Amino acid sequence: MPKRSGKYPLGRDPLHLMRVLKRWTRLIVYPAVTLLIPLDHLLLGSPWLSALISHGVGGYLVATLGIEFGFWYGFKIRKEAAYPTLLAMELGATGDFAQACDRAARLLADLLEAEKVLLAWRNHEDGSLTTVSAHGIPPEDVPLPASLSWWQQTARQAIDKHKVIVDSAGKRGARQSSSSGRRWVAYAPLLSLDQVVGLLVLVGGRKASDLRDKTLLAPIGLILGLTLENLRHTAELRRRTDEYVDTTNLTGDIIAKLDKHGGWAFLNDAACQFYGKPREELLGTDSRAFTHPDDLESTAQAIRETRARKELHKRFVNRQITPMGTRVVEWNGYPLFDDEGQYAGVQITGRDITERKQMEQALRENEARFRLIAENSSDVIWTTDLDFKYTYVSPSVTRMRGYSVEEVMAGTLSDTLTPTSLEIARKILARELARDPNRVNEPFQSRTLELQLNCKDGSTVWAEITVTFLHDENNRPVGLLGVSRDISERKQMEEALRENEERYRLLAENASDLIWTMDLNLRYTYISPSVERMRGYTAEEIIGTRVNEAMTPASLEAVRKAFVEELALEASKQDDLFRSRTLEAEMYCKDGSTVWTEIKMTFLRDQDGRPIGILGVSRDISERKKMEEERARLNAELELRAITDGLTGLYNHAHFYQRLGEEIERSNRYGHGFALVMMDVDAFKHYNDSRGHQAGDQALHLIADCIRAGLRRSDLAFRYGGDEFAAILLQADLSRAQAVVNRINRRITARLKEMDDPAATWLGVSAGVASFPQDATTVDELVKIADAALYNAKRLAWARGVTGQGQAIESPLFPPGLVHETQSGMLSTAASSLATVLHDLGTSEVAADLDLRTIAAVGAASEIKDRHIRGHQERTSLWAAALAEELGLSPEQVRDIRIASLLHDIGKVSISERVLNKPGKLTEEEFAKIKEHAPLGATIMISEAEALQQLATIVRHHHERFDGKGYPDGLAGEQIPLEARILSVVDVFDAMTHERSYRKALSREKAIAELESGAGTHFDPAVVKAFLTLLKRPGEEPPAPARAASKHRQLATARAAGQGKG
Repeated sequence: MPKRSGKYPLGRDPLHLMRVLKRWTRLIVYPAVTLLIPLDHLLLGSPWLSALISHGVGGYLVATLGIEFGFWYGFKIRKEAAYPTLLAMELGATGDFAQACDRAARLLADLLEAEKVLLAWRNHEDGSLTTVSAHGIPPEDVPLPASLSWWQQTARQAIDKHKVIVDSAGKRGARQSSSSGRRWVAYAPLLSLDQVVGLLVLVGGRKASDLRDKTLLAPIGLILGLTLENLRHTAELRRRTDEYVDTTNLTGDIIAKLDKHGGWAFLNDAACQFYGKPREELLGTDSRAFTHPDDLESTAQAIRETRARKELHKRFVNRQITPMGTRVVEWNGYPLFDDEGQYAGVQITGRDITERKQMEQALRENEARFRLIAENSSDVIWTTDLDFKYTYVSPSVTRMRGYSVEEVMAGTLSDTLTPTSLEIARKILARELARDPNRVNEPFQSRTLELQLNCKDGSTVWAEITVTFLHDENNRPVGLLGVSRDISERKQMEEALRENEERYRLLAENASDLIWTMDLNLRYTYISPSVERMRGYTAEEIIGTRVNEAMTPASLEAVRKAFVEELALEASKQDDLFRSRTLEAEMYCKDGSTVWTEIKMTFLRDQDGRPIGILGVSRDISERKKMEEERARLNAELELRAITDGLTGLYNHAHFYQRLGEEIERSNRYGHGFALVMMDVDAFKHYNDSRGHQAGDQALHLIADCIRAGLRRSDLAFRYGGDEFAAILLQADLSRAQAVVNRINRRITARLKEMDDPAATWLGVSAGVASFPQDATTVDELVKIADAALYNAKRLAWARGVTGQGQAIESPLFPPGLVHETQSGMLSTAASSLATVLHDLGTSEVAADLDLRTIAAVGAASEIKDRHIRGHQERTSLWAAALAEELGLSPEQVRDIRIASLLHDIGKVSISERVLNKPGKLTEEEFAKIKEHAPLGATIMISEAEALQQLATIVRHHHERFDGKGYPDGLAGEQIPLEARILSVVDVFDAMTHERSYRKALSREKAIAELESGAGTHFDPAVVKAFLTLLKRPGEEPPAPARAASKHRQLATARAAGQGKG
């Protein structure tokens, strides 16, 4: 047997595989075969069954069945009977037509030991054969079988009769020499569904005689025909499918197929892109999921109509839901039916017309809007063709000319114009139509004409007509669009103006000032000869020009604004018909220079008082403008001096507050921060007094220079006052500010050493820093915090690195102006004592007693102005402390409320005695003044005594009401501190039970009734209840707090013991 060639999908050639399997199955299969031979002859004994199984199935399943068949048949007859099955198995694993043909040729050459194998495919139209594969024949020697004259007739017979013909060369007269002997040629038609699709030609060798067995070649031809035709159809279908997909993707439209259930059966790339999903995800899904819910019924109806009519359904529109939102799509659809005429689906194409729909809607809205404008405009809007025949006229034509729209539409533009105006219009329009043909695509610029129109009553009306050409899609003029406005009154005014011009011309031509007139279009109608002296132009050169050619842009804007304002006054029917307006304008001269003029203008009016023009007088004020500019320069210099300190050259105190406010606004706008540094010269008063004011001034100047040199260029330095300075450090934090102060002090130290004055070495700068916005966000708060830090620094002398050398702080307890002179001394003394006691004393029993006595002295100062409230502070404090104990407050809280009660009316020092002692009802202004005492008292406590700052909230809120209607902050319920709620109850109770300037004292029972009625509105109900319980207890009124009484007894004992020892 000749050596086999080629590779096989199963790894080895089929005959070898068959021999191996036969050896392994003899012991198992033969007995079964013996029993199954009768049934096998009926069902599986025929090779035709293998061929039928292989048709249209493909793959290794068919191959496996073929192997089984081959074994059974081989066992019964001979191994050659398994060849068709092996051939089906081999070709079933091939997916390509050309490869399958080549593999079949090689396999048949091996199985049948044929020297030459040729496969030809038949053209169904003309019956011609085309070689598709050849084995054992050189390519250049491969002819079409039909072209071989010696077997042409035999091959044709095999094809025509659909049967295998085995022939020897000797019989047909075409003997060929060969080492193996005579040649035999077999012709097997390739059949597929009773049609010959090709021809198999075998040239045999040693086993040529076996080829006479036509039963072997017939199934081979059938298997080859079925398999190869199936592969060819599959390849052709794939090719056409690819061509179809490629064709559908060439367009940007949506192309898709729906199955009979509405699912996607096909989508092109544009459809997938439209729906935002890959094709694999869309196929098989319900297309209705992408249709807008409101369009589902109409869409289903359109598909039903398409199916029923069996024809193309055009331009159906619905809305589709896509990742781009809801889109409007225009569809065309054609129904699809299967071979049996059953509905199979619909082929659809779609185009996204969302933008077109939007434009159509916008066009309809614009048309409606423009028609509304045209039909309600006072001007007449019209269109004509190039023959001047009207195609549209707005209804306002009746108001202007007396004709109805229908009457005007029946005529032409020639009927509308007077003969003179018609001639003017014809010339202008003819000139425009006769323009250079190369400019035909340029849009025709509108022209404005003043023409006379005929009216129905025989009169005429002057109209200002703006006209332009209408163009077609090729930009060729096809008609006219015009807007006509009645200007009869303006024409009458202009005529009256010309009459006035003659009247005043003589006067104007002999005046030194420039006299001129304009029409209401701001065009010069007259100008006196003095214009040549002022501007270098002759009168003839000016007349007819517009005002925009005579003035600088800034002056022109001012004149136009004045003109518009005057026209607005005219519209409001002002009675002053002789008013005038004066303004300054810079005019161009002929030599290119400018001249400043003062212009006085008034309207020229007709006999009915209506403006018909402008009369103006211009005067040269160039010299005056020069003086004004000089004065402005001097004023600027004065303004600079106003914000600059004369001694140091730094910005002064007033400019400090202005720039600080501006910097806060700027920082808020851009989100930047800055640091405020307040500086004070240490030991300057002593130096100034000992060395004299001149030396002191020199020292301040030197320090100012050092401060200026120590800052960045963007920072700002100020002399705050006396020996105080300030600096605003832009975009700086506290560490940056400290570094600046240190640098300034180093510079000052170095400069002072150069003065050769030992006393000057004590000078230096202490500083306090506040950061925006971390420390404060307002000007006052920033200055206050920085100033407090400054005085703390001076107290500690930290800025100079010295301890124990700082100057003491001497500042009044109350802001200046709040306290009368007669009380300021006492209050200052008491405050000083209070601050000292609270700062220096600890928490001993003696310290507590001294604290209360000192605070009571300060609180009593607020009672000086009002004799009716003397003792009120002390009584209120005792009641408050006792009530706090009743409510279970801690000893610290009891002490705090006692102190706060002693000071709760300290803010009244700012209120005049007249208001405090007024017997009648207070006015709103007086009551507003009274309400200031609570926040003012809190401010005093915060600003003067650090130990009292935590008590300031009690003082501030002791006039708040439980229902939120109190003052100063309108707090309600538990928003009010408990201590303030306690103080509110006892304060009112003591005030009600003691005489006031405006009423007598109430009885205890009435006061209690008032408290009960105010519980829940004015007062905290729980606090009122506790206070009423306290009032029911026997004892002194007001009672001394239990803890306080105990402490007082211990203090008295300690004092007595001390005196005894002394």
